[in-house]
Amino acid sequence: MTSSGVFKFLPIIFSIGIGLIIFATSGNIDPTYVGIAFFLGILMGLTSTGGGAIMTPILVIFGIRPIVAIGTGLAFASITFAVGSIRHRQQGTVHFRLFRYLTLGSIPGSLAGVAMTSFFEAAYGIAADAILARILGITLVFASLLAVLPRKRRDENGLRVVDGEFSLRKKMSVMFLGSAVGFLVGLTSVGAGTIILIGLLLLFQLPVGMIVGTTMLNAAVLQGVAGLGHFGLGNVQLDLLASLLMGSLPGAVIGSRMVKLIPERWLRLILVFTVLISGLAMLGKYGL
Repeated sequence: MTSSGVFKFLPIIFSIGIGLIIFATSGNIDPTYVGIAFFLGILMGLTSTGGGAIMTPILVIFGIRPIVAIGTGLAFASITFAVGSIRHRQQGTVHFRLFRYLTLGSIPGSLAGVAMTSFFEAAYGIAADAILARILGITLVFASLLAVLPRKRRDENGLRVVDGEFSLRKKMSVMFLGSAVGFLVGLTSVGAGTIILIGLLLLFQLPVGMIVGTTMLNAAVLQGVAGLGHFGLGNVQLDLLASLLMGSLPGAVIGSRMVKLIPERWLRLILVFTVLISGLAMLGKYGL
């Protein structure tokens, strides 16, 4: 097999490798979490959303402590997004210029958010989680409504429009977006895919698949940094993480491949619906 052939199957090879490590290091695989994570992995690969916004509330509902749900959810999402972004890179649906500016803002923001976690937990306890969840839930609902507004007519080559309009103002806007979302991710595990995705949809005239792939790669890096911070604080439950990855990794490969097969209009509707459901889920769990 040629090197290009190996690269084509890299997501599957990577998934199998992670699976073998999971089997070798964890003897406690929960089929319920595996099944939930598989379907969520497909959604994450398809839309770059759903990691923290959906999984974190699910874990809390299942009785996992909020702080542990946040830390474990970040580790789960970062590895799942990493697998999905490999496939997007192969398909050419990653805009590395956007990714660079997002990352410049999101990494320091996520570290600041992790640093604030211990303070908020000590000062406000679970009440802090509820307050932030309400704010994020309302934000996600309004973001989904903004995403359905008509966009400006795009040139046939979306990349040319973006390159021509990548002004200092837009660079700063992307870095600010990454920084703000990074802080929220480090603090709550929510927003890495969902909010950045909506922000890019509103800021740039790019094909939806390109925005999904770029958001996914940034989310993998952003949540990986925040996840390592929470791992250092002891907020990652390894046996739970193993069950989630066992389901999500093959799902992410499937979902990432589906991006090229679904018409852009339908993909956009799926994205909007996912963001709306994520916001309603947060509000449903913690109330207005």
